[in-house]
Amino acid sequence: MFVSPQILGINWTALIFVNIVWWDTLQGIMTFYIANRLTPRDWRYPLLSQRGRKISMFIMIFSLILLRIFSKNKPSLSLIGIFTILGLILFSGVLFMSVLRKRKKYFNQPVFRRDKLMDILSIFTITLFLFSFMFITSDHGMLSIHPVNLAAVKVIIVWTTLLAVIIWTYRLFSKRELSI
Repeated sequence: MFVSPQILGINWTALIFVNIVWWDTLQGIMTFYIANRLTPRDWRYPLLSQRGRKISMFIMIFSLILLRIFSKNKPSLSLIGIFTILGLILFSGVLFMSVLRKRKKYFNQPVFRRDKLMDILSIFTITLFLFSFMFITSDHGMLSIHPVNLAAVKVIIVWTTLLAVIIWTYRLFSKRELSI
């Protein structure tokens, strides 16, 4: 039901898969590409004010705390796992800020370019997700502490892994930034 931690109290396989395949590729690149394709972004205005950022961060952190408090069958946290995660968050924040400082010197408004491959991948991803949501509904089960449709999860994991490989291979061989 719950995959045990491997090293330093963390399930590294799930952490790397979720961060690279799901968050980075699917929720980062694909989501922003689709959003920009449907409604071009206006860079003259900030996405949120300083107050809006603080309020949204508070809501996210508060929601995570409530989820942790009220979830049933939640896995226990080890002390070393907590410190490892906090260290990873701190490292990620420092790395992000250093990259941001370097890029500010030459940062211009990005230009969105339509891309045939990204269009095809976007349409296929949306279609597959809708198909999985509406038609692959017979295999109910638990994944960690979440009730899910196991057959749909298997299809989505295979597709998102393939999607990440396609996008990063395309990025590597085209030698240009992905337009999001």
